[in-house]
Amino acid sequence: MRGEVDLQSSMFHDFSVESRIPANHRLRLVNKLADLALSAIFAELDGL
Repeated sequence: MRGEVDLQSSMFHDFSVESRIPANHRLRLVNKLADLALSAIFAELDGL
């Protein structure tokens, strides 16, 4: 009676994660550390 309900539309968001995390948040430090660790093993990963 109400028509179709699209339950999947709530799964998608239209915003930038970067804009939602404050500049001094701990996740930004974790991101930098992960980038450093991955850059150190990049050659090995590239060879897989």
